[in-house]
Amino acid sequence: MDQFAKSLKISAEVPWRLPVASLNYLETSTLWRQEHNGFSHQSPGFINSILNKKKGLRRVYLPPDANCLISTMDHILRGVNYVNLVIANKAPMPVWLTMDEAVTHCRAGASIWPWASTDEGLDPDVVLVGIGDVVTVEVMAAADILRCELPELRVRVVNVTDLLILEKETEHPHGLDDGMFHAPFTPDCPAIVNFHGYPSAVKQPLYGRGTGDHWTINGYREEGTTTTPFDMLVRNGASRYHLIQQAIRAAACEPFGFLGLELDESKNAASPSDADVAAAGSRVRVLIVKSQENWQIARECRELAAGKKSTPLTKQKATNHPSI
Repeated sequence: MDQFAKSLKISAEVPWRLPVASLNYLETSTLWRQEHNGFSHQSPGFINSILNKKKGLRRVYLPPDANCLISTMDHILRGVNYVNLVIANKAPMPVWLTMDEAVTHCRAGASIWPWASTDEGLDPDVVLVGIGDVVTVEVMAAADILRCELPELRVRVVNVTDLLILEKETEHPHGLDDGMFHAPFTPDCPAIVNFHGYPSAVKQPLYGRGTGDHWTINGYREEGTTTTPFDMLVRNGASRYHLIQQAIRAAACEPFGFLGLELDESKNAASPSDADVAAAGSRVRVLIVKSQENWQIARECRELAAGKKSTPLTKQKATNHPSI
């Protein structure tokens, strides 16, 4: 890949050289599905390598379903003079979009999924962003749980299939200007990103966007083993339950920005317990305290077994029935 990218750069500087077919790399053995190979084969660093190539040559696509994959492959096989990376899980996955919807979505590079959002994504409190097929499943599950269990929280679901649209239009041909970028993501709403690879591969194209104070980026954190896909997501803080925690926390803190409250993006992404997740310069501290229900239940059971404590039910019976 490196040699091909360099040859494309040099060839473009020679007027008589004809266009050549693009190098299309389809990555199907992804880190989230390694039930047999394990930790040694869990490495999404190829994305980072592509991002360091010349901006006119590199393309990175993460189609969320089969129809988007078909549309993406149709597009890249027609092109010339590019290095295209397409990441798609080889295991069966849900189909979120019709073929026509998939074509439109892939042409845009990113779009709001109104049918998965609250009130079609209007006026959101938080934006859930999926970039990659496996992690998008978790975004959809988190959005569904939040809509059912916390309907007051207005959730917008956004999917990104072309990673390079995150860059500014001055940095990459696919990059969006500020207006187009803010249309799906909003200028200041908290965004929780679930990404297929290393979080740094999202932070790099976002450089200069000013998103650091209200974007939380989840991804692979070098936590792996031979295990199930869902356990991999849990180990790396990218499961639906991590997204729910992060979304509620970010949305709850957002109205207090006028007080000088700022969340630390990396700490919030880690979903810690018994920790301060406020940024170093925040004028207000944000303390996450893990509840200890199990510990309290165990203590009360021990006291009850030792005869040191009466339960409310026992007290009620004693009042109603003096003979007890």
